[in-house]
Amino acid sequence: MLKGKSSSRLYPTGLINSSIWISMKCRDSNSILKRTVLVIGPPEYREKIEPELSNWRCLNCEINQVEQASALIQQFAIRVMLVILENQSHQQIFSSLDYLHGHHPEVKHIALINDSHLQKAQLLFPRFFHDYHHFPVDSSRLEHTLGHAYGLANIAQSRPRTSEHDSPLNELVGDSFAMQQFRQKIQLVAQSSACVLLLGETGTGKDLAAQTIHKLSERSNGPFININCAAFPEHLIQSELFGHEKGSFTGAVCQHKGKIEQAHGGTLFLNEIGELPLQLQAVLLKFLDDKIVERIGANSSFQVDCRIIAATHNNLESAVSEGKFREDLYHRLNILQLESPPLRDRENDAFIIAQSHLGKFSGDTDRILCDEFIAKIKHYHWPGNIRELLNYIERAQILGTDELPNDRKEKSNSGAQRNCKKPSELQEAEIVRAIEDSKHNLSEAAKSLNISRTSLYRIIEKSNLKV
Repeated sequence: MLKGKSSSRLYPTGLINSSIWISMKCRDSNSILKRTVLVIGPPEYREKIEPELSNWRCLNCEINQVEQASALIQQFAIRVMLVILENQSHQQIFSSLDYLHGHHPEVKHIALINDSHLQKAQLLFPRFFHDYHHFPVDSSRLEHTLGHAYGLANIAQSRPRTSEHDSPLNELVGDSFAMQQFRQKIQLVAQSSACVLLLGETGTGKDLAAQTIHKLSERSNGPFININCAAFPEHLIQSELFGHEKGSFTGAVCQHKGKIEQAHGGTLFLNEIGELPLQLQAVLLKFLDDKIVERIGANSSFQVDCRIIAATHNNLESAVSEGKFREDLYHRLNILQLESPPLRDRENDAFIIAQSHLGKFSGDTDRILCDEFIAKIKHYHWPGNIRELLNYIERAQILGTDELPNDRKEKSNSGAQRNCKKPSELQEAEIVRAIEDSKHNLSEAAKSLNISRTSLYRIIEKSNLKV
């Protein structure tokens, strides 16, 4: 049993920890019909909110009590949750909301926040919240928002359950507008069997997009065959694509099925299509037209049914104008075109991707990013896109450093700008400051002064500096 206020009834909670206070506000027989909202936040704020929600039955808990909150959601079939983003650490909020959202995706979250904290909390909004309100609370507007969210959650709950949360689209992490549009286009493209040309900078996840298209298509039960056209020398790429017969050339000791043949009934992903040699482009074009494959050294041919997805980071239109890529092949591949957005155009997605992969690299799914680390991720431009970001996260996990390339450049530049003097021209104060800044690491101090370590030792000895 949990103790409520004197005006509240006592309710057995079973699964609920006794540290949570529940105010059911059942003063009359009609209160049983009231809709329920879970209010999460510090007690001093919850006490101010409850009188504003006279038409709602309020259950309460704190942000760090996720298991108890989860139990309340299940026990009382809660559809809407009011989260007070005040006097809470960013890490704790993210961790708790991530847990609750993962276990109860049907519940709509509404945020309550002061204007002064709005900018810091904006990273959380696209991922977790249906809507938000400012303090001081406008009770009628808040009740309207809660009612609307409750209705939407009820509608979603009444629909037949699907495998939406297991959708391949969920592998394309990110809540930015650019990423939402990209996922929508992938869904449309997946319904067709036409050729797809995936464009985008290196490291933007074109291979994952191709896999997602395949998994969402009618060919999902067939094979997904990936070949990087830039990974093979010119004399081997034809054999890799089309296969060869035993004895067809020196080293062909057995029959080899090419990637196109292996993709029968499924999807062939031609990565880095812009690197395909011109001579082989003509052979590929013929296959796209008639779907017939003839292995090297064979006397017969056969038909293959596979979908083609090609990807490149090169500008194929420029390659066509320069004579490096066949125009007819370009038009044949470019039936459906998708462009994978670079990470710098995806708002707060870098932070979301980093957090989602943190547990994979560390083996600890409860780990979350600190505010300083988040700020670094948010303000860096990520020229290597997702690949660079994931490498950075993994490196930080292994080496325990959060240094970005910009940091190294700034250190290098600051060291160069700090001193262009000869050792004999250095002032004693400059040397002492450099040693203190480097935490008495004389090698680092020498680098910052732009002199050799030997020169620094001589200056210290000559000046009788105590280091």
